[in-house]
Amino acid sequence: MKVTAGEFEVVMQHLGATLDELNIPKTEQDELVDLLRPMRDDIVEVESPETGTPLPDSYQAAPPLS
Repeated sequence: MKVTAGEFEVVMQHLGATLDELNIPKTEQDELVDLLRPMRDDIVEVESPETGTPLPDSYQAAPPLS
Protein backbone atom coordinates (compact mmCIF):
# COMPACT_ATOMS: atom_id res chain seq x y z
CA MET A 1 0.00 0.00 0.00
CA LYS A 2 3.10 2.23 -0.10
CA VAL A 3 2.61 3.52 3.45
CA THR A 4 4.72 6.61 4.08
CA ALA A 5 6.60 7.55 7.24
CA GLY A 6 4.25 10.52 7.57
CA GLU A 7 1.19 8.28 7.46
CA PHE A 8 2.67 6.00 10.10
CA GLU A 9 3.28 8.99 12.37
CA VAL A 10 -0.28 10.24 11.87
CA VAL A 11 -1.63 6.82 12.86
CA MET A 12 0.53 6.86 15.99
CA GLN A 13 -0.75 10.35 16.87
CA HIS A 14 -4.38 9.28 16.40
CA LEU A 15 -3.73 6.18 18.50
CA GLY A 16 -2.32 8.31 21.32
CA ALA A 17 -5.26 10.71 21.17
CA THR A 18 -7.75 7.83 21.21
CA LEU A 19 -6.05 6.17 24.17
CA ASP A 20 -6.10 9.50 26.01
CA GLU A 21 -9.81 9.91 25.23
CA LEU A 22 -10.45 6.43 26.61
CA ASN A 23 -8.49 7.33 29.78
CA ILE A 24 -5.96 4.55 29.23
CA PRO A 25 -3.15 5.03 31.77
CA LYS A 26 0.12 6.43 30.39
CA THR A 27 2.01 3.27 31.42
CA GLU A 28 -0.20 1.08 29.24
CA GLN A 29 -0.05 3.59 26.38
CA ASP A 30 3.75 3.54 26.50
CA GLU A 31 3.74 -0.25 26.56
CA LEU A 32 1.60 -0.38 23.40
CA VAL A 33 3.74 2.21 21.61
CA ASP A 34 6.86 0.24 22.59
CA LEU A 35 5.33 -2.81 20.89
CA LEU A 36 4.30 -0.95 17.73
CA ARG A 37 7.37 1.25 17.10
CA PRO A 38 9.67 -1.70 16.22
CA MET A 39 7.18 -2.71 13.50
CA ARG A 40 7.65 0.63 11.73
CA ASP A 41 10.21 -0.74 9.27
CA ASP A 42 7.80 -3.55 8.32
CA ILE A 43 4.93 -1.08 7.76
CA VAL A 44 6.58 1.97 6.21
CA GLU A 45 7.49 1.47 2.56
CA VAL A 46 8.25 5.09 1.61
CA GLU A 47 10.50 7.34 3.70
CA SER A 48 8.55 10.51 3.13
CA PRO A 49 6.69 12.93 5.40
CA GLU A 50 3.83 12.96 2.88
CA THR A 51 0.35 11.76 3.81
CA GLY A 52 -2.70 11.03 1.73
CA THR A 53 -1.14 8.47 -0.57
CA PRO A 54 -3.84 7.17 -2.95
CA LEU A 55 -4.92 3.62 -2.19
CA PRO A 56 -4.41 0.95 -4.85
CA ASP A 57 -7.36 0.09 -7.08
CA SER A 58 -7.56 -3.31 -5.40
CA TYR A 59 -8.25 -1.75 -1.96
CA GLN A 60 -11.56 -2.68 -0.35
CA ALA A 61 -12.74 -1.10 2.88
CA ALA A 62 -13.53 -3.41 5.75
CA PRO A 63 -17.22 -3.80 6.57
CA PRO A 64 -18.52 -1.56 9.36
CA LEU A 65 -18.42 -2.90 12.90
CA SER A 66 -21.83 -3.68 14.30
